[in-house]
Order: sequence, then C-alpha cells, then structure tokens
Amino acid sequence: MIVGTGIDIVEFNRMEAVMERQPRFITRILTPGERDVMEALSSRRQTEFLAGRFAVKEALAKANGSGVGASISWKDVEVLNAKSGAPVAVCSRFDDSIHIHASISHSRSSAVGQVILEKAD
Repeated sequence: MIVGTGIDIVEFNRMEAVMERQPRFITRILTPGERDVMEALSSRRQTEFLAGRFAVKEALAKANGSGVGASISWKDVEVLNAKSGAPVAVCSRFDDSIHIHASISHSRSSAVGQVILEKAD
C-alpha cells in the first residue's frame, strides 16, 4: 500500500551558490558513502549529483509527511545507485516494512527527485 509520495526540484545555480557560501554544506547533506561517489565525479557532475540527492531526500521527507529535521535528518537517508544505475534510497529511520521507490532526473539547469513510500501489507 502506498503511504506517501513526494517530489522536489533543485536548480543547479542555487546549489552551486550554497556550496560556495557554505563549504560544510556537502558534509551536512551527504553520507560518507555518497561523498565518496561525488568526489570521483567532475565538477559539473558533482553539482548534479548533490542536487539530485538533495531533491530525493527532500522528496522522501515530504512523502513521510514531516519535512527534513522533524523526524528525518539529511544523513538518515542515503541514495546510492544499483548496478543498473537506478537510484536506491534507504532510510535508517524506517523499518523493513517500508520500501522506498526513488527516481532522479536532470535537465540542463535542475534536478528533480521523486519518492513513493510503500508499506508491506
């Protein structure tokens, strides 16, 4: 049964501005595993990667009905990739009965993240 949906969009230029103003922003948002993946990317891809992960984490918090900070923190959620390239999101605050369906898409100027939360019957 679907228990929540969420979507978020992040503009790359706004993400770049935050990264420049707040150097610790990346360590506040990304888990160590996500940072390892990001550091191996080119500068442009790093922005896209961070924006996509930020969007999925926001979308997950919206799907949960709480927003980031209320019951889920940035690092409670980790978004890595399956071998196929598809995003795989896990949340340490959820038990095994909740499955997270996540999708990330990019345009030239922004990234969008969508999450559907499904609870096993």
